[in-house]
Amino acid sequence: MLRYPLSVALVLCAAALGCTTLVGIDGEYEDQAPDAGLDASAGGTGGAASGGASGNAGTAGSSGKGGASGTGGASGSAGSSGKGGASGTGGASGSAGSSGKGGTAGTAGIAGSAGSSGTAGNGGTAGNGGTAGNGGTAGNGGTAGNGGTAGNGGTAGNAGSAGVGASAGSSGTAGAAGAGGGPTNESSCADGIDEDFDGRTDCFDLDCHTNKECDGYCSDAATLACDTVVTGQSTGGQGSTQHIAPPAYGCTSASYPGPERAFKFTGAAGQNVFVELYGLNVNLSLFELNPSTGAQCSAATTCGTWSDLFTDSRPEALGFNVQAGMDYYVVVDGAAAANFSLSLQCSTAGGCFPVRAIRAGQTIIASSVVGSGPNVTDNNLQIYTCSAGMYTGPETAWMFTPTTSGNYRVDLTGLECDTDLFIIKGDNCSGTCLGSTTVGKEYGKKPETVTFAAVANTTYYIVTDGYQACATPFTLAITQL
Repeated sequence: MLRYPLSVALVLCAAALGCTTLVGIDGEYEDQAPDAGLDASAGGTGGAASGGASGNAGTAGSSGKGGASGTGGASGSAGSSGKGGASGTGGASGSAGSSGKGGTAGTAGIAGSAGSSGTAGNGGTAGNGGTAGNGGTAGNGGTAGNGGTAGNGGTAGNAGSAGVGASAGSSGTAGAAGAGGGPTNESSCADGIDEDFDGRTDCFDLDCHTNKECDGYCSDAATLACDTVVTGQSTGGQGSTQHIAPPAYGCTSASYPGPERAFKFTGAAGQNVFVELYGLNVNLSLFELNPSTGAQCSAATTCGTWSDLFTDSRPEALGFNVQAGMDYYVVVDGAAAANFSLSLQCSTAGGCFPVRAIRAGQTIIASSVVGSGPNVTDNNLQIYTCSAGMYTGPETAWMFTPTTSGNYRVDLTGLECDTDLFIIKGDNCSGTCLGSTTVGKEYGKKPETVTFAAVANTTYYIVTDGYQACATPFTLAITQL
């Protein structure tokens, strides 16, 4: 299939391909793993899981008078219970007094195990007689510090207080470890790592929007599949960047100081891709950038084709053939932020090549002579589903994506030899007609007219083809009825 220079400001890029620039405005065209971090449960060894207080040592039991019951024994050191501090002393278990004889007061009871803080020891044996006095309340073991930092983020909750009672048990739960989470932004814009795990690495991440390392790179590229139309877009809206400053694109010296919006497409074998920029309110341009495999798209050295045919709101279009698995970037740029819609269509390689666009109300003077424009192919199509006969002349093809549904009339006039007019389905620029009546096939030099119902934001191809090798100048116009 042939590709011709094109004077359009629509540029596409592909990984590992050189730029194939379509340039030149036809004279005939009248219209121009987060870090492991600190384990939340490791607030220190011994005692509560994050330090926690060993809790109150419990009450020694009732002793009355009966001699000194001995001290309850230190409840043991709370171990190294983190920041919990010492669990305090169990306090004197009370003065038993001299209550006379009354047997052994018994044991003041085990103060309980203070977590791993050691055994509180026996409360001692009361003197002779009476029941041992109250063992007193063990001092609080202090408040546990924070349980440490969980993972890469979020502060662990306080370890909580140990339960009160004979057995301090575990010193309570360390609380929620907090939201483990990870980094919330791209910490480096040039290391090839997606630090915040959002699927966008380095300059593709909007976290790097103002980073100087990203100057000259398109960013935040949305992925497009074959046969996709996106509407209501803006070069100044969500996902747009302003990294490509003038002069920016290697395929043209023109200046595009406004913000840009980038889209990513991955190619398949035996495929052509056609892109139309339409529904404009002011002039915008279209670029194809094709960096090497795995590289980020850079404007300065990887500009493939572009479309900047007009200086007003008329649509722009471009096309390129692709290689399987290669990444290509379509970038919309202009003098200032502006609204647009975009259609990306895939076709079988070797068909017609619609790298020009037309909108309702537009009239174009063109030619089907081979070499007169990048949208002219030399007898790639010969048979159409809506017309018998062999078409041996060259074809011209035009993308048309209406912004409103309705009936449209296409007129082909000014012919010097027999040329027919076809409306082709947008999913493949081949000989498959939109319908059985979407063909104009008058004899000789007579004008051709086709009327068809079109759906808003659906792409169609308008194709002319010469009968008996006819190549001719012509005028093409489309009108909404």
